Amino acid sequence: MLNNVLLRRFFAVGIDSLYFLPGAIFFALFNDLVVISLIIMFTTFVLRDAISERSFGKRVMELCIIDKNTGKSASKKQRTIRNLFFIIGSIDVFVLLIKGESIGDKVSNTIFLFTKFILFIPSIINEYSLICLISSFTFE
Repeated sequence: MLNNVLLRRFFAVGIDSLYFLPGAIFFALFNDLVVISLIIMFTTFVLRDAISERSFGKRVMELCIIDKNTGKSASKKQRTIRNLFFIIGSIDVFVLLIKGESIGDKVSNTIFLFTKFILFIPSIINEYSLICLISSFTFE
């Protein structure tokens, strides 16, 4: 079992590469519409965490994104902002390897946590907050 959050993050991104599939299929069907295919691929990848609390890769790798200030699940806005930094790919990966925190995490004020247990509890405004019972994590 993988216990390192950084390693889990890389595996999660690999799994999440499946989000490029709709754009790739569109490109295969309509070769002349490269720009539209790229827009579809980029949009589905950036919004992968906005649709639900966690992307498929994060679920498989038992990861969650938490707001640094509140300790609750990151908002849709925070999750989308951190994913926008996918554009600078290798630069963001380099920063993540050196500093232990990606540029997207820094800008969106989030942290990545490895968890085995996830509980949903009602908050004051009748929405659900994600509380992670952390078994181990490496980033603050």
